[in-house]
Amino acid sequence: MIKIVKNVTIVPMTHEVTFWGAVAFEDGKIIMVSQGNQEADRFIEELNGDVEVIDGKGGILLPGFINLHNHVSMTLLRSYADDIPLMPWLTEKIWPVEDKMTPEHIYVGAKLGIAEMLLGGTTTFVDMYASEDMVAKAGVELGMRTVLGLAFLDQSFPYFEAFAEKLIEKYGKENGLVSLTMSPHAPYTCSPETLEKAVAFAKKHNLMVHTHLSETETEIKQIRERYDKTPVEYFRDLGLFDQKTIAAHCVYLEDSDMKIMRDYGVSVSHNPQSNMKLGSGIAPVKKMMDYGINVGLGTDGPSSNNDLDMWEEMRSASFLQKVVALDPTILPAYEILKMATVNGAKALNRDDLGTIAVGQTADFMIIDTSKPHFFPCHDVIANLVYCGKASDVDTVFVNGKMVVRSKELMGDNLSNIYNQVQCAINELEIAED
Repeated sequence: MIKIVKNVTIVPMTHEVTFWGAVAFEDGKIIMVSQGNQEADRFIEELNGDVEVIDGKGGILLPGFINLHNHVSMTLLRSYADDIPLMPWLTEKIWPVEDKMTPEHIYVGAKLGIAEMLLGGTTTFVDMYASEDMVAKAGVELGMRTVLGLAFLDQSFPYFEAFAEKLIEKYGKENGLVSLTMSPHAPYTCSPETLEKAVAFAKKHNLMVHTHLSETETEIKQIRERYDKTPVEYFRDLGLFDQKTIAAHCVYLEDSDMKIMRDYGVSVSHNPQSNMKLGSGIAPVKKMMDYGINVGLGTDGPSSNNDLDMWEEMRSASFLQKVVALDPTILPAYEILKMATVNGAKALNRDDLGTIAVGQTADFMIIDTSKPHFFPCHDVIANLVYCGKASDVDTVFVNGKMVVRSKELMGDNLSNIYNQVQCAINELEIAED
């Protein structure tokens, strides 16, 4: 059945102009975007009322956010290991617990994280973790558009190909909610021998690459000492950038690195809150953009952030670049909102996502603006970026299906998810580690 959302301010993201109007969609695709309600009313009349009308109640309708970098099942480790630098955080705290995780634990953690993201208006996320089949299961159950990252390090690569082949067989040819990337963990955990095999695998199956890159000064030093190259040069020379690539972090880049990334069409997931919390540094976002690099936004995992809130990422991304440059004009609100929507879609090679227009996939949210922090509203986009919160999200559609209604998750009961998570925590004995 055709559905129409009326009485909303539409933020199309095809241009900066916003307008009052209506959006109609059917079979997961937007079929009408009107300014004002007259066209929508005529549309309803022509259909003899055979349409579901949704009252937007004066809210704001905008594309769903695209979270380009995540480790969603790490919700189980939220607040477990805080205020520690990246390398000891990984080696002394995170990896020992992850070694004890079962696929069921990963499924439960993914459900919690996906619920959090949907309730905050994120409709697509790119993951990187183990047992990604369980992440896919959670995503399908809750209706989230899920991009799996088939992750590996040197020691796990011997098991990677057989597992990846199974997921490719299941999801690789579908045009549904689940898609795949190949995800080498990082330059410092993947040898040239492993990466050469991985590149051959990615080319064979036409997989995108999703990886960590140039995240810390320690990483830069390690790769220099091992290979006399920057991490970007290391990946380029091994052929990773021959596949469409999303590189997470990119905090420490030389000008020559940025030229390489531009020339190979590498997209970046900027994860400002994680970079701040781990003390990794501030990515040169404006400079990357000036070089012509596509930069989107991600949260990183909920153990290094510690939430999955793209609203906070937008504000942090904007404010960090302004204060580093001592220039308040850098990365204005519209450019930041593009990072969370349009640029994310570009990174995924999905030109049907990230905007509100006829023919686009119906992934969008409706914001409840009846809050003190939304008044007055001199500029809709500025209010969204600088005042908006995850708790303002009222309704969310993914692929034309309502997955959040009146701020409540449709696919499961939150109390049920919380109980499952607590059981997982008890089994892992995380509190005792």
